[in-house]
Order: sequence, then structure tokens, then C-alpha cells
Amino acid sequence: MIVSRMIVKAKQGLTDELAELVSSEVAAQRKRGALSNACRIYTPNIGQSHMAVVIEWEWVDMAENDRFWSEWLQLPTTPEYFRKWDELVDPDWTNEIWNLRTA
Repeated sequence: MIVSRMIVKAKQGLTDELAELVSSEVAAQRKRGALSNACRIYTPNIGQSHMAVVIEWEWVDMAENDRFWSEWLQLPTTPEYFRKWDELVDPDWTNEIWNLRTA
């Protein structure tokens, strides 16, 4: 199992809107039947990252991750999503892949 973690800095005052955009897209992909894995969206509570939104996706392996994103990029709704994303996000964000170990 792997986890893809995106740490995204929202533009000033737009953290909630960014989290809602991602949440809405996850819901749309679940409704479409393209996503059944866990996806978690973290918004700030206490700490230094007051404008960060963290998005974690669980995948069985990199092939599953790659397949989902390849299909998602081909959807007719994706360009509009990117337009909204660009309005909300500072360009300085990261995408990390982690191996998931459970205790």
C-alpha cells in the first residue's frame, strides 16, 4: 500500500475553498465509480501551516495511482478543475509518495 500526499498552500483566505474544491472532486469521482480508496483532506487547526491543505490518497501500488490519474486527466471536466485550482493555490506545493506500514 502507498500513500500519495500533496501539501498545498492555498492563497490568502482561500483554504476552505480549496478543501471544498478537492472534496467535491473526490465525491464526483466516487459517484463515477472511479475511486473507492481512502482519500483524506486535512485543513489547519493549530500550527504553522495555517494556509496548507494536505490531501492523502491511498493506493494499492504505483500502477493503481498512475491509472487513476491518467484516466482523470482525460475527463472533460478536468480543465475546469485546473482553472479553479489555479485560482486557489500558490504554485509552491509538493507531492510525496510514501510506503504505508501499519502497526
